[in-house]
Amino acid sequence: MNNTVTLSAYAKINLFLDITACRADGYHSLNSVMQQISLADTLTVTLGGRGDGIALTTDSGTLACDEHNLIWRAARAFFAALGESRDVAVHLTKQIPMQAGLGGGSADCAAALHALNALCGKPFTTEQLSVMGAELGADVPFCVLGGTARAEGIGERLTPLPPMPDCTVVVAMGAETMPTPAAFRALDVLHDRFASRSPKQAAYDALCTAMDDLPTLARGMYNIFEEAVFPALPALPDRLQILLEAGALGARMSGSGAAVFGLFVSAADAARAAEALRRQGADVWLASPIR
Repeated sequence: MNNTVTLSAYAKINLFLDITACRADGYHSLNSVMQQISLADTLTVTLGGRGDGIALTTDSGTLACDEHNLIWRAARAFFAALGESRDVAVHLTKQIPMQAGLGGGSADCAAALHALNALCGKPFTTEQLSVMGAELGADVPFCVLGGTARAEGIGERLTPLPPMPDCTVVVAMGAETMPTPAAFRALDVLHDRFASRSPKQAAYDALCTAMDDLPTLARGMYNIFEEAVFPALPALPDRLQILLEAGALGARMSGSGAAVFGLFVSAADAARAAEALRRQGADVWLASPIR
């Protein structure tokens, strides 16, 4: 059996993201539609003999390579579930920007679980890997499943959805960031800890009925975190405007930020948007939906 496997760890965007409640345990209940895109990190995983050593290397100078990294924790969780320990070496090549709302760490974690499962003869189903991943991060179950899905609860309850139409996804990220806990706190203040706010169920239903209609889908996209993040990071709504003026059918922030994205039918319009964003100092990636 080959003892090395290389996998792509795909980023995600949120086509819809709403908070439905603030829970007693301090977490928030979400209603989200997540979509994998072709922007990806790359993991090369090599399985060794019996042991418990985890050697993680990366081309990113700012990323922890110890137990604080989700890849490291994924390996520990996998072998604990397997009931045996093996030495493993992982090299991570980063492309997904960090603190972007694109699920890069969760994608890496999910890819590590899939890689180890393949190297060990697939002892676990995708559903079992998803349950394993839920203990590691809220977005990990979706990244294990992939494609297009509704996420509820804190992200662990997934319902596959029809794939969105092909398009070009322009993703832009500047130097500005806002920590996710700060974004949640700001929303709690804006909405009185969601004591009386009604979830945007009608908007979600409308988006889901338009999954095969790109213009309607793009117009129906929504992200509640924009209410908290845009006042603090005014460059982000400016980038959305650049995307829309260049021909995006719709544009939103992903997750709690700070990356934004636009959906384009025309590759020429997408390229023009990318160039305009780069002139404004943003890093830009062109991607496509993963079906």
